[in-house]
Amino acid sequence: MTETEKNLWGDVSAVERKEPNNEKNTKKVPILKEMDLKINGFLEELNNKRKEFYALGCSNEVVDKITNILLLDLRSNESLLNCNPTSIVSAMAKAAFMKLTPNTPLGECYILPRYKNTYAEFQIGYKGYLKYFRNSPLAKKVNVQMVYNNDIVEIEKGTYPKVTHKVGKMGEKREVIGYYAECISANDDHQIVEMSKDEILEMIIKNPKRYPSFHGEKKKDSPWVTDFDAMARKTVLAQCLSYMPLEIQKIIALDSSITCYIPDDLHLLEISDLKNNKYELEKKYEPELEIIQEN
Repeated sequence: MTETEKNLWGDVSAVERKEPNNEKNTKKVPILKEMDLKINGFLEELNNKRKEFYALGCSNEVVDKITNILLLDLRSNESLLNCNPTSIVSAMAKAAFMKLTPNTPLGECYILPRYKNTYAEFQIGYKGYLKYFRNSPLAKKVNVQMVYNNDIVEIEKGTYPKVTHKVGKMGEKREVIGYYAECISANDDHQIVEMSKDEILEMIIKNPKRYPSFHGEKKKDSPWVTDFDAMARKTVLAQCLSYMPLEIQKIIALDSSITCYIPDDLHLLEISDLKNNKYELEKKYEPELEIIQEN
């Protein structure tokens, strides 16, 4: 445990303390609380993997920043605390590798408990996709918009793609009917992806294994319910980025809400593979899900 962590939380590793030279007044501190034991397990796993963080190009400053944020979150989020510490560290490594800050109001990325609070999963937020693309030297322009029922949108594809979006009258009652993303790389590769709201709804309803939070017991807490528009924009943006250069595509390979499930025994070496332009994970993890049949 670093000095910063000890200052924040105290030395939680001590099981028994005694007042010196006073046997009658010997005080025994209760055996470590379960919370402290789990936090110690997370810190121990993190220290074991710290060198691998550095191998990914993550600085001490980035690792310590994410660690402090997660320590605060673990203290208040029992579901995340119950997750396998290896999975928490693996999710943390992905955030550090992409230079995104997890579990903050910025909404860049999230480390979330999944599969009955046994496994922590890394998910990139809509703003995280935008930040990563804009910071990439291979990116030139990105534009993601919602389309309302009184808007006039014309999309041309082919050799010279083009989007013309005329916003409807603001005073009228407006309803979102679709979304589109437009990305241009540094070499002027121009891609446009559009989807209607109905197409996105049909996609998440027909794919419960790909979108488990929407079909699980806590469906009401799913971001597809609480913040549908942001998730829909992230979906069209991710599909648009899949046509971009491989260096940009790697952000999709790390997002569990978009691609395959990651096994519990994931090692940071797989993230190193991503850094070396190997973007496909051979293993796919398909957990057993309790799907609630809705009337």
